[in-house]
Amino acid sequence: MGIAIRAATGLGLNMRNECPRTPDSLKEIRYRVWWSLYVLEHQLGNMTGRQTSISDESCTSPLPAPLDEEHFQSEEGTNLLSMEMQKRGRNPSTCPLSSSVIATPSSDRSRSASSSKLPSSRSPSSKQFPGLDWTKRVAPNASLYFLEYVQLTRLTQQILGKLYTPFAAQHSWGHIQSTISQLESDLENWARDLPPAFDFKRKRRDREFEEIRWSLGFFYYSTRMKINRPCLCRLDRKIPGQSAKSKEFNRDAAQRCVDAAQDMLSLIPDEPNAVGLNSVGPWWNILHYLVQACTVIMLEMSFRVTHMPGEAENLVKASKKGVRWLYQMSEDSVSARRAWQFCDSLLRETIPKAGGNVDDMPIQPPDRVSTSSYQELATGALPQLPSANIQDATAYQAMTDLNAYTMFDQYMPYQQNMNGGVGLAQDQGWPVITSAEFEFINNAYDGHGHYDMGNDFGHDTQPG
Repeated sequence: MGIAIRAATGLGLNMRNECPRTPDSLKEIRYRVWWSLYVLEHQLGNMTGRQTSISDESCTSPLPAPLDEEHFQSEEGTNLLSMEMQKRGRNPSTCPLSSSVIATPSSDRSRSASSSKLPSSRSPSSKQFPGLDWTKRVAPNASLYFLEYVQLTRLTQQILGKLYTPFAAQHSWGHIQSTISQLESDLENWARDLPPAFDFKRKRRDREFEEIRWSLGFFYYSTRMKINRPCLCRLDRKIPGQSAKSKEFNRDAAQRCVDAAQDMLSLIPDEPNAVGLNSVGPWWNILHYLVQACTVIMLEMSFRVTHMPGEAENLVKASKKGVRWLYQMSEDSVSARRAWQFCDSLLRETIPKAGGNVDDMPIQPPDRVSTSSYQELATGALPQLPSANIQDATAYQAMTDLNAYTMFDQYMPYQQNMNGGVGLAQDQGWPVITSAEFEFINNAYDGHGHYDMGNDFGHDTQPG
């Protein structure tokens, strides 16, 4: 990533391209490359806790246009890709993530560390910063999802810069509380402005944009935990003599942090199924999300549920659910096994403080996937899907490298004929999808029990 980003900045991909000889469509491709690097770099920084190498202040590359490439030459595409939109509507500086000045770490350094409020005279007007209101005229598509994802990534960088740097620690606790409140408002504004088709908070039975909703949902709840996490501790011991109003704020923020962890886990079924989750969810960083949710919940349990005394039973249930998912994922992932061992030990230490027990939790690490699932498939023991015979279904093939991020890769080659492919899967050591996994995918994609087998899993013809 470091080499890629330096190469991109060397090519000027982080800057707006005003060369009249370069078509707007080619400029857009370059902008998308830059924002893809931006998203990945910050994702890795969030997951590893390391400093990222991209400075928002040096980036003038227009935000990605919410338009799929096949529509670049359309009338709508010509308008969205125009230099006018690049300089104004899609300019990052005119699309802030809050109604107040966004203070990056470098811009904060020019201010007094003792200042507890942002100067009101610096607050821009809505006319000066129109935001992304123009995107409401755009029909939902995969490119609009990418734009929303970029915006949320930009917000996470504001969170890290304002709350999780040595410089942030120089501010008063009152300033930190004000910052948390503003960031929480920014996040809710982002969620409120999502297209209805991307709204992950609604219970929907349609399959269209399912993967997008899962991805945005996990990212949103992860971000909300980051915002409110500074209050999930024993602040009465660290900051004695707080006012009743300050203590109430701390308690509310801690509750929001734990609620976000519970809401994240509620996105996934109670019965663990890594294959199904990897097929419809954000498999590239799902392990990070699950560990984040588990540790937040168990941290609250370690405080004897002091912030949420009436939620002890629900927290115990949620923590067990998260650890069971990690256990199931650890069958074929070294990283997941380490995560399970860590979270399992943490669960056993904290659950007595919340009035629970671990009698129903596994003790020994799971074995590798056995050949029983292959034999079950080869003998035709799987139930028939409502819309097609089992021989027409797609068999997922797993990457054999244990260091891979996920066991199942939707872009791996697959065998169209199930009977003809089982022997090959056995020879290569590839797990084959089981009946429970088919049921998970079928339910996740289609609540009515109808699935078009003409569209292979992971190769949907619908946007997203």
